[in-house]
Amino acid sequence: MEHVLSNEEQVNACAQLIKNSVSIGVLTGAVWARTVGVLVAVISAFVSFAWLPWYPIWGVMIIAIDVAVIWALTAHGRDIVTEG
Repeated sequence: MEHVLSNEEQVNACAQLIKNSVSIGVLTGAVWARTVGVLVAVISAFVSFAWLPWYPIWGVMIIAIDVAVIWALTAHGRDIVTEG
């Protein structure tokens, strides 16, 4: 029996490939990966801000995590390159 991926599964598979390559890029200290990571965290923070009226505690927690991710990628991104 042949299994064909639905559109949702194809989008999810592509998103996972992008996420994995950005993760590997961040671990190797690539500037493009840190840039993508910061952009994703900013988008996540804006989306969480939009959900604050319905999920205030969850939204604040996600925004705090996003701020920590942005800080870590911008302040400590070069540490990986200089050590490696």
